[in-house]
Amino acid sequence: MARQFHRNGVKVFLPYNPWDTGTNREAKSDEEALAEAVAATEADGIFLDTMVQAPARLRQAVDAARPGVAFAPEGHPLV
Repeated sequence: MARQFHRNGVKVFLPYNPWDTGTNREAKSDEEALAEAVAATEADGIFLDTMVQAPARLRQAVDAARPGVAFAPEGHPLV
């Protein structure tokens, strides 16, 4: 589906809700799960719900899977 969006000039972002601990969690870390999801879907970015920046571990994992992915914080990014 992401490829079809890309053909039409639409960027694809995945949501990350770190506060959601009440649903069925992955058997791996959030960093690993998001990196795998980004690679599998060819996503262009991740929306960081309730966050002001991506944790370093998340940036490293995602960069290893798909370099150049954007992180969109919900709050004002730290400088």
